Amino acid sequence: KDTRNPGFEQAVAELRLMHLVSGLPEKQRKLVVLRYVHELKPRGIAEVLDEPLRTVQSRLHSALKALKKSL
Repeated sequence: KDTRNPGFEQAVAELRLMHLVSGLPEKQRKLVVLRYVHELKPRGIAEVLDEPLRTVQSRLHSALKALKKSL
């Protein structure tokens, strides 16, 4: 009998991801939140933060790489 609870497992996975994101450096954490919580595209993030697009792209790439390594 399969007693797993997919809703519970999803909640645990989301909590783990939130914990990993909270451990990122602030500049990377802001980018991840703007990109995946607020669903802004990199160009929009660059405008909001008044940063060059390439800087946003580079930091976002580094943040995602760090998260992937932590998983």
